[in-house]
Amino acid sequence: MIENAAHTQKPAECFVERINSIAEMCDNEYYMSALGVPFGSLERARRGRLRIMEVIAELEDMGKKASCPACHQEIKAQIQRQRHAIAEIENAWNTDFK
Repeated sequence: MIENAAHTQKPAECFVERINSIAEMCDNEYYMSALGVPFGSLERARRGRLRIMEVIAELEDMGKKASCPACHQEIKAQIQRQRHAIAEIENAWNTDFK
């Protein structure tokens, strides 16, 4: 999670609360999708991977709207983390889901 102190906290330019929420949700999707092997379901992994991909698109859009420097930094870091999570899900299930 990110430290709120470095953020401007201005509603139209700072998305710290949404970024924190996204990070927590993606953690849950990752654990349910990748770490459930071999007890999880491939369909659950597919849904989790898709949801993380949707979040990456949301983060990219958020980055265009944010003017808070700390948000820009955290958004870039979250996008990298989520892309890594997708790769780990694919590795765990030994598929690219295509």
